[in-house]
Amino acid sequence: MKTLLLLAIIAAGGSAMASESVESMPDQFIGEWNADVADCGIGRNDSVLKVDANTISYWESVGFIQAIVVQGRREVALIADMAGEGEEWLATAHFKLSEAGDELVSVDERGGEFVRYRCPRSE
Repeated sequence: MKTLLLLAIIAAGGSAMASESVESMPDQFIGEWNADVADCGIGRNDSVLKVDANTISYWESVGFIQAIVVQGRREVALIADMAGEGEEWLATAHFKLSEAGDELVSVDERGGEFVRYRCPRSE
């Protein structure tokens, strides 16, 4: 059922490309993303998004990814068990990666978009 919901999220984008369920987040989506690259690594802004193989974290919440569906190499949707500020909830997320791989667009259920930029990887 979780996978069907994710497929519905991606299908809302109107693409005819085949989707597939995967076990962990593809490498090209992993990392820290911010609305302003100057905020990278400081953790003091509400646009921060950190993506790992099986977790996703926002400003004051973290989630364990339960299902992931990819469409090609540049689009992913997921379901995560989120927790933050004393609350727990189930959330979906839909992301599109720019062709260069340096911009990650969050797409909401109404089709609204929010752009974040890839932070340099810390050594």
